[in-house]
Amino acid sequence: MSTPSGTPAAAVLYTLGPCLAATQLREYLQLRRVPYEERDLRARPAWGGELRQRLGYVTAPVLLVGEEAVFGFDVPRLERLLPARSR
Repeated sequence: MSTPSGTPAAAVLYTLGPCLAATQLREYLQLRRVPYEERDLRARPAWGGELRQRLGYVTAPVLLVGEEAVFGFDVPRLERLLPARSR
């Protein structure tokens, strides 16, 4: 899995259109230079199946970092899961 620039993604962000938590997650990831792939569940319903298989249900926004999931904009959890990157 990689970002549009070809950089390997450290995380996958599942969204369902515009919402405050998704916007905050994007900004957080970009500010910290964390490569991520965004998957809009409206654009490809099969991605919802992926979430259901991994989590047992579908919700958004959710950020998957390896086997861990972050629901909404949970800064303390994000800081524990994502490595600090130089700016």
